[in-house]
Amino acid sequence: MSRRRDAELTNIEERLGYIFEDRQLLDRALTHSSAQASYSNERLEFLGDRVLGIVVAEYLFQEPERHNEGDMAARLNHFVRGEACAKIAKNIRLSDGMRSRAHDQDGVLADSILADAMEAVLAAVFLDGGMGEARHVVLRLWSDLLAQEPESFKDPKSRLQEYSQSVGLGLPHYQLEGSDGPDHAPQFHVVVSLDGAENARGSGTSKRDAERQAAKAMLEKLNAGLL
Repeated sequence: MSRRRDAELTNIEERLGYIFEDRQLLDRALTHSSAQASYSNERLEFLGDRVLGIVVAEYLFQEPERHNEGDMAARLNHFVRGEACAKIAKNIRLSDGMRSRAHDQDGVLADSILADAMEAVLAAVFLDGGMGEARHVVLRLWSDLLAQEPESFKDPKSRLQEYSQSVGLGLPHYQLEGSDGPDHAPQFHVVVSLDGAENARGSGTSKRDAERQAAKAMLEKLNAGLL
């Protein structure tokens, strides 16, 4: 391993708060398939998704019993979804250690790539140090998200549907307007409409994410009294 690569991994370890015994695990977790298909982080990503899920589920289960099963499921989904993983990856500047040829024209990695890498890193910690170390890393990095109040993590589509029905606007209708961008980092564009209301639009790295962003934009308009 080169000195430069060694320094990159050291910086990532400091931000994670965990020192690896086997640095090859971290190196692989930070390698996207576009850089080296036979040595990519895809299998680690699969495991890391499960590690993150069980740590957060355990955390929610151990909280005081003020949330029912449905609330816990909604919170779990919010804390482990791709947007959350990408946000954490950005917080610790995980891209500084990424090996990838999938950057956009501005040299930026797509959120989906960052999210996958974050999950892969959690798997690497789990394999290197066990569940205890993985739990420590997750709870430290996710601490701000885990402290969020219920309304802040409810899915925007659910919030919009609940609100629109409560005021007689009917059900929101989502329509895909199109997509663009490279194959490895597509952007989807969705418009949401309500009876008697101005349309709102959103974009994201998946159709589902674009729908959430459109719903969020509609809620912001409704809250601001612009419709």
